[in-house]
Amino acid sequence: MTEMIKRNLPLKPVEAAIILAACRGGRPADLRDQAMLTLCLGTGMLRSSMVGIRVDDIQADGIDILIKGKRTHRVPIGAEIRAALNPWLVWLRGGDCGESDFLFRSISREHVDGSIDVGNALGEDGFYRAVTSRARKAGLDRQVGPLVFRHTFLAWCRELEIATPSIIAVTGYSTDGRSWKGTTVLTGDAVTSAVLNRVKGG
Repeated sequence: MTEMIKRNLPLKPVEAAIILAACRGGRPADLRDQAMLTLCLGTGMLRSSMVGIRVDDIQADGIDILIKGKRTHRVPIGAEIRAALNPWLVWLRGGDCGESDFLFRSISREHVDGSIDVGNALGEDGFYRAVTSRARKAGLDRQVGPLVFRHTFLAWCRELEIATPSIIAVTGYSTDGRSWKGTTVLTGDAVTSAVLNRVKGG
């Protein structure tokens, strides 16, 4: 198997579990990465949309994102994603984090006195570095970037035989799930929960 093919293969549930476990901790970067990676895995969201989310985009029934910088889509999220987001939001709203309203922010430095240098939006490169860093910390013998999380989301939806309209309700892309005929119709938030529950059983 070539390195390029291996790099783009979907994660196994146990691999996803150990990557998320590598985010555990009380440091702000841990809280941020746990929230980011859980959201990415549970929704298949592309990093271009992920890094553009603002705190006010989080609604009672989902998260508003921009697709390809043009079209707005509300991504439904289940209890697992909300549980991962909450500690980061609590820290973000309670800390001295500047005036930026982006959800996922750069953390450039954590000082010995406990103070944190928090910047503006994390950006696509910063998001990529966060994902690859957590995968290395987890000890995976392959490179894992944000796109692998999207591939994993779609692959697991296929294995769960989730119907195409249910997948599109989450991702917002009309081409997702067109290559198979899933029969399990779920609400969008139930899709995210079904995918993330595979990690628990990994």
